[in-house]
Amino acid sequence: MKALHVFGSRQFWSLSNLNAIVGGVLTVVAGIASVIYADDARRRIDAADEELAILRGSIQAIDRAVSEYQLFVTTGALITAVVHTDSLSPSYRPEFVQLIDTSRRQPIRAVVAEIQAFVPNPPFSIAKFDEVASAASRGSEALNELVRYESDVLTFGRRLQTELIKQTEDKDKLKETASRDRDYYTFVGFVLQQIGFVIVLLGNIVVPIIGGHDRALKVERLSQTGDQ
Repeated sequence: MKALHVFGSRQFWSLSNLNAIVGGVLTVVAGIASVIYADDARRRIDAADEELAILRGSIQAIDRAVSEYQLFVTTGALITAVVHTDSLSPSYRPEFVQLIDTSRRQPIRAVVAEIQAFVPNPPFSIAKFDEVASAASRGSEALNELVRYESDVLTFGRRLQTELIKQTEDKDKLKETASRDRDYYTFVGFVLQQIGFVIVLLGNIVVPIIGGHDRALKVERLSQTGDQ
């Protein structure tokens, strides 16, 4: 009851106390709101960074795989010619054949893996590619089927890469927006906190001075009235 009496007293709701209450509440609310909204912006930035890392990693993986396949196309014919000449010892031929097979399969597998990671119901699979690649030794038609499959994979991979680059640009824009939001909320929170500090300062310093001046005037008036 005493606490309620204090809150209900006129002295408690003096101008200096009101300044302190308003300034304190503004400072606390501004600080909490700034932290909440700035943290939300930071979480959006972190999420964008994670997604950008995945997207850029996939873009680089496709680039690397296509370059490796192009290198195979450039050197594969030469290696194949060497394998089928008498200049190469028969004991080394299996190793060279394995090298050709690995050089051909790895880049395509890498592109297929990226397609499977980003495309629902992907039109290509590593198992299907291995099946086509294993059948390529059966004749020219099977080899042509392998070449067509590889070409389709690379074409699809390039289209996917273009889409991933577009997604990267969109994520960069979202990250920039989140960064601006974080800076804005931090700045606004800081400004409001400083306003709260100023209000409290006015209540503790300026208002008592004004009140003291008013009391001095009243005393002076009373003394003048008494003299009369």
